[in-house]
Amino acid sequence: METDPLPNPRHEAFAFLVAGGASAAEAYRKAGFKAAGPTAQTKGPKLARQDHIRVRVADLQRKAQEAAKEREAEGVLTLAEKRLFLARVI
Repeated sequence: METDPLPNPRHEAFAFLVAGGASAAEAYRKAGFKAAGPTAQTKGPKLARQDHIRVRVADLQRKAQEAAKEREAEGVLTLAEKRLFLARVI
């Protein structure tokens, strides 16, 4: 299911970071939310459980997987993919 970017820019940044592998707490801080002390540890996962965030994260992950398959078919690897390949070979 194709989703539009979230209207709240911080929510969109949060979803993008989580889809990229960041923890909910890390994404909460990096997305620009104020997170003093353990706040990010509590509020990050809470935000990640919201339906609109979960749907957007799933869509971003699906798009990333499709792009990776296209790059693989074209024989083009990202730096991270090259490192992973070399780590397996060596």
